[in-house]
Amino acid sequence: MAESYVNREYKSSLFAWIFSDREAAVKECIQEGVLAEFLSKHRAEVTKMILEEFDLERHMQSEKQLSYEEGREEGREEGREEGREKGLIKHICRALSRGNSPAAIADLLGEKLSLVEAICGIAGDFAPDYNEDNIYEALKRRNK
Repeated sequence: MAESYVNREYKSSLFAWIFSDREAAVKECIQEGVLAEFLSKHRAEVTKMILEEFDLERHMQSEKQLSYEEGREEGREEGREEGREKGLIKHICRALSRGNSPAAIADLLGEKLSLVEAICGIAGDFAPDYNEDNIYEALKRRNK
């Protein structure tokens, strides 16, 4: 896909290239280092090819697929982050149930005391069961 080679910042340049002043857009891409080597070598061929072979429908499908993939990756990253946070909450709650202080827990887990204290403060509302999901949601609401 073109997106893996061309920075999103230059999308407007590409559309200018396709629909109006192709030569100026090619020059701008070269000056900005976007596919500079390739465009320098194949400038005339690329400019001609754009008019002859550009398929708007295929381009739109490609953009949709790219957006889908980016959204999916963002969702995965959010899921991983949530998992890490819930794991930390679980460890903190386990240490709390064993009678450890927030300072001792922070030291044990290598986390900032302020973060551990914030989680402990919320977790106290859920003692003695310490449901990690409920604590996580309460922490999210508090941090909004």
